[in-house]
Amino acid sequence: MYRISFVLVCLLCWSVSMFAQGAKFGIKAGINISTISGPMEENELGEVLENTKFLPGFHLGPTLSYEFTDKVGFQVELLYSQKGGKYSFNDDSSYFLLIEEIRTPVDTFLSKSTLSTGRKKLTLTNNNGYLEIPLMLHYKPIPKLRIGAGLSFGVLLNSTGVGSMDFTGRIWQGTVFTNLDRFTVNVQNKYNKDDGLAEEFQNADLTMQEVLSNENPLADRLYAPSQIGAYYDFNEQEKNGRYFNTLDLGANLELAYVFDTGLHFGIRANYGLLDATNNRYDFNGHQLDSNLEKIARSDKDKNISIQISIGFGF
Repeated sequence: MYRISFVLVCLLCWSVSMFAQGAKFGIKAGINISTISGPMEENELGEVLENTKFLPGFHLGPTLSYEFTDKVGFQVELLYSQKGGKYSFNDDSSYFLLIEEIRTPVDTFLSKSTLSTGRKKLTLTNNNGYLEIPLMLHYKPIPKLRIGAGLSFGVLLNSTGVGSMDFTGRIWQGTVFTNLDRFTVNVQNKYNKDDGLAEEFQNADLTMQEVLSNENPLADRLYAPSQIGAYYDFNEQEKNGRYFNTLDLGANLELAYVFDTGLHFGIRANYGLLDATNNRYDFNGHQLDSNLEKIARSDKDKNISIQISIGFGF
């Protein structure tokens, strides 16, 4: 990530040096309305199980603009920009791995080894903070009205997801199914910091709640986590990189109105050109394969955002 940041800073410095003479420095700020868009998972009946919605955020940073002619100009910016989106998964026939206590002659440990099937409802709000360098070429068809197009290069600085998961299901015990009471798991994803969960772990590694049936404990007691992080579904060996990719690239279209005083208002659409998520963590949430292993999906998820800004050029 540091190498990528260095390249982007060098790109910014080059732009500044190229247009420093006769250029105008400025500052801009505004709101972002963002989402992460990609293929939605479906069940066997073709029912859509996932949904995404837009999330508000903000952007802020300095600008440098240079006018080649009265009509054509160039602008480079250095922004902190919040992206992300709201996500939900709702499936009447999903799965969740419950925790059981394993006792051996020499040790006692916990393991995610009991499969439960049933209704899963997950809601999650993902907030991603990027250092962005937009490079914009603009044209003025009439005085004060500016139309722009360009690219945005971004590096992910911070990434979190907050939400909850409700699960109501059953487990197979011997020759019958046992229905489980509904339980709720708090989701606190720190995508840049969380680790995978070891296949064998201790109580101190995870806060847990006992799973009940008709408000009574099961004969062979089972547990669900009270709170999980970003990589609960992956063990230490399966975790490979972060959920959201470090580098982002987007295409921009912009419309702005510039006053003679230097004040300007603008609206910009940004469409991601790279996959925002790491394909190693794209898997089927509806079912497992016959070996109870995760089924890979390898989706292409793109950042999409609308920026509404106000700025001033000195």
